[in-house]
Amino acid sequence: NDAGLDYTKPNGNLEFGLGARYFHEYNQKITLIPHLGLQYEKVGIDMYGSSPDTILDETTTYKYMGIELGCGMNYSPATGVMAIGDFGVILENWDYKYEYTSDTSVWETKWHDTYLPYFHIGLEANVLKWLDIRMGGTSYWGKETYKEEYTDTTYFLDNNKYSWVSNSTYLGAGMHWGNLFIDAYVDPSLITDGLYFLSGNSSYWSYQVSVKYNMF
Repeated sequence: NDAGLDYTKPNGNLEFGLGARYFHEYNQKITLIPHLGLQYEKVGIDMYGSSPDTILDETTTYKYMGIELGCGMNYSPATGVMAIGDFGVILENWDYKYEYTSDTSVWETKWHDTYLPYFHIGLEANVLKWLDIRMGGTSYWGKETYKEEYTDTTYFLDNNKYSWVSNSTYLGAGMHWGNLFIDAYVDPSLITDGLYFLSGNSSYWSYQVSVKYNMF
């Protein structure tokens, strides 16, 4: 602030992540890829008031723990064609804790998410001499539990459970003429809805376009 004092100060910050995968060539067409990941985060924040600035008002602590385990497969049935599949499970925990110095109260919220399981599929193929296409989809089958805890029991606390399925589709195209390469992420609704003069639904042809030219 204008007095040179901090509004916030860190209080024990740590982030750690680990990921590993192994490519096992089953045969000339199939490669299996088991993989796992681990992520841990802890962030602590001391918050000070504006008058006076040296008095601690609140301490916020955020923790996250995530574990992912799965297995993928690359399948090459022919030259210029690559199909992929991947499935696995994800476990995630979030914990937010707010400690107030004014009345020594503590407010804590907790999330626990599980994806049992998730699926990824994809296909890349050379269609024409100058054109490659890529398409894929993801599906996450999730469950979440949410819980609130507060030292003052006069407040209404939530304790809920949710389940959902989230699906997404992707489409891309790569074009190449000599040393010129153009890569584009195509709006999948262009395929599902059709062109505008057929469906009346407007959509982007493509976005996230990249262009590369090899000078040498």
